[in-house]
Amino acid sequence: MTYQRLCVWSGPVFLGFFFIGMVVVAQLLPPPSAAASAQTIAAFYGARTGEIRAGLLIALTSCAFYLPWVAIVSAHMKRIENVSPALVIIQALGGAVGTIAFMVPILIWLTASFRPERDPEITRTLNDLGWVIFTIGYPPFEAQLVSFALAVIGDKAQKPVLPSWVGYLALSTGVSFFPAVLITYLKTGPFSYTGFIGLWLPLIMFGAWLCALTILLLKATREEEKSSARP
Repeated sequence: MTYQRLCVWSGPVFLGFFFIGMVVVAQLLPPPSAAASAQTIAAFYGARTGEIRAGLLIALTSCAFYLPWVAIVSAHMKRIENVSPALVIIQALGGAVGTIAFMVPILIWLTASFRPERDPEITRTLNDLGWVIFTIGYPPFEAQLVSFALAVIGDKAQKPVLPSWVGYLALSTGVSFFPAVLITYLKTGPFSYTGFIGLWLPLIMFGAWLCALTILLLKATREEEKSSARP
């Protein structure tokens, strides 16, 4: 198995470990209600402190696998005929900064679980801070998605490196992030940081794009290997 294939598979590994850490072990997804009292949030962190810490550490570790996946996306973008080098660089930088956007909320939630005996208001503030960053820290992902989409949609080769529909899926994913800005105004309903539009829709769209692109990258990698093996 080549390093390129390992990089492609690192995307699903990232998703898998992130899901296990956040959903199965820490049970921070779905998150506590944004309208919950400080005492309720503090009790949530205090009742399962060990599990929350372990799950968050797993989720934190998963972020390391996102970077190789971003790198292989850029590597295949470079194969697009007449692609602008700027788009390739922006995609890579957006993904790299996006990794930090994943890590920072996790570290904040770990801090919230570090002293469960502290003032409940502080714990709730840390919990809110983590979810606000997680849901509206999307600018680097927008840069990543849009640059990727422009490169793929602009591929006019007879046999494009990647199909244009995955570029349009990237654009749709980017659009799904914008309503999250309303979480700063609403604590309940679909636009809150626990709601379908504020949290779940962007997560579903991003996961769908990553999984679809992973399948296409595996195919593109195989074709590239066959092409390079020909005399």
